[in-house]
Amino acid sequence: MSACWAQNFTVPNDLSVVSFDNLEVSHYVTLALKTIKQPRFEVGRTAMKTAFELLEGNEVQDQILPRALVKRESTKAQQG
Repeated sequence: MSACWAQNFTVPNDLSVVSFDNLEVSHYVTLALKTIKQPRFEVGRTAMKTAFELLEGNEVQDQILPRALVKRESTKAQQG
């Protein structure tokens, strides 16, 4: 967001910022970041399991893990 401010863009008025992983820092930055919360441990475990399956020559299926939008101050409602 500091790069946006350096270019005279204001968050969330000129543009919105959304992050992934819901890191603790998301709460403490100057403008709390809207974020996508996802199960990081499960993402890593699933990625490793899939990699091992592929290395063994097995077919794998796409997987969708749970996620949630955590609304905070770095976006505003779209008008119109």
